[in-house]
Amino acid sequence: MKAMILFLGSFMAALLIASCQMPGTKIQPGGKIGDMEFINEWENCQAPNFNDICGGFETLVDGTCEIPADLTKFWISTSLLRDNQEDLELGWEGSEWSMTFDGYAVDLPAFGTFDMDYEDKRARAWNVCISNPAPGRHTVAYKWFIKNGVEWGNFENSLSFTVLSP
Repeated sequence: MKAMILFLGSFMAALLIASCQMPGTKIQPGGKIGDMEFINEWENCQAPNFNDICGGFETLVDGTCEIPADLTKFWISTSLLRDNQEDLELGWEGSEWSMTFDGYAVDLPAFGTFDMDYEDKRARAWNVCISNPAPGRHTVAYKWFIKNGVEWGNFENSLSFTVLSP
């Protein structure tokens, strides 16, 4: 009986180590799920955003986006978009954000954000990139609550894409 318990304990530990993600912890920069690594530095991920790869937001929402197998890095960021920097700051102040990748919680504050101009507006985007994406279907889910500004309330997006096999 002791041998069976020792075997099962060792087996469970091996599974946790192989996944590189402990239950209850959030993915941080440098964290992994299998061989997929999560990055927050532009220098290490000079690649497009999945919205650009997929030809628009709609294909991510309806799950028809396909990522070519030879694309080994891309950003999975979403952003808050406002008319100007002042509105962006007001909307961001006190906002609450969460993200999961394939059901794993991501520590968004650890990844940080960056501001950019986007179609005559200002945006603040989360700084999350994946490297070595595993073939198959993946889902990125963002939830956020905006307390201030012109548009406020609870929002969420569930975005899916398929990384093609080589």
